[in-house]
Formats: sequence, C-alpha cells, structure tokens
Amino acid sequence: METYSGGSPRAVPEAYLARSPLAAASKLRCPVLIMHGTEDTQVNYSHGTRMYHWLKRRGIEVTFHAYAGQNHLFHDRIHAAAVNNMFDWLASP
Repeated sequence: METYSGGSPRAVPEAYLARSPLAAASKLRCPVLIMHGTEDTQVNYSHGTRMYHWLKRRGIEVTFHAYAGQNHLFHDRIHAAAVNNMFDWLASP
C-alpha cells in the first residue's frame, strides 16, 4: 500500500483515508454484499467484518459471505461457488 499511497499510514494518513471504503460507505443506500477470504493477506479479514458491522449499525442491508481458508484470490472451485453465490444474492428479492 505504501507504493500506491505515497508512504506509510503515519506519514500520509489522508491518503489511506481517501482509499478506505469506510470513507465512502456513508453514501451507500443500496444492499451490499461483502465476500471475504478468512486468510486474505492483501486486505485483512477484519476489514470486511468491520465494514459489515459499520453498515449494519447504520441500517444498510448487508450480507457477508466468509470463505474459510481463502486468500484474496480464491481457489478455482471456491471462486466458482462464490460467483454462483453472488448471482444468487443479486437475483434475490
């Protein structure tokens, strides 16, 4: 992230805040689906759960799908199942 943000979170906190989904989350008015691998090394799993709870507290309809043992990029079989789950979520009323 330091490469993309121009430094560490301490050096350029505003750059990290600008890239944070939480900074834009207050504008959401539609249902949200969060899909996250529990072993993600690029975006810590806690970021997904924090976003989920933040949206819930604000009354946003949110669904969270956790994929145990998956990293940022899911294994092929799990990826296919996740895509199917996403389409099921999109088709739900």
